Amino acid sequence: HSSDAVLTLNFEKNGQSGYIGGATFMEIAEAWVHRKPLYFYNPVPDGMLHDELIAMTPVIINGDLNLGVRTFPGIPMAVGIRAPVLISSLQNKFLQAFLLPEIPALKEEASLVLPLGWYSTNKQLELHIDDTLKIRLTKSLERGFDFERVAFETK
Repeated sequence: HSSDAVLTLNFEKNGQSGYIGGATFMEIAEAWVHRKPLYFYNPVPDGMLHDELIAMTPVIINGDLNLGVRTFPGIPMAVGIRAPVLISSLQNKFLQAFLLPEIPALKEEASLVLPLGWYSTNKQLELHIDDTLKIRLTKSLERGFDFERVAFETK
């Protein structure tokens, strides 16, 4: 199972929009068991497998198939992030993240690219570049398959 994700091209068939047959359902179920992200080209069709397919939480791309390389504004700088703790002996190691610079000409504020799941509004983190700064996450700017780009402010 070397794929990173599964895209189901569920086109209309025999008058049913978003058709997913039995064999395709089995492929989707196998990918789900292996925790592969699921993408459906069209919405989940009504029918006897509708609830099962919805429970697998596929991303519906509604025919918007954009393939290629994702670019971010600016040149990323590798930084370290971690959640602060009160007891220094319990301190976690820094995890890798990317700092993107502010680009006023494009009206892009400085942002961080974090591992998916790290963002929550007002979450406080320690950001390490040359020194350790305390920051507060302010808003999610963009979310990808395995990352979130977020705005922040220094404390």
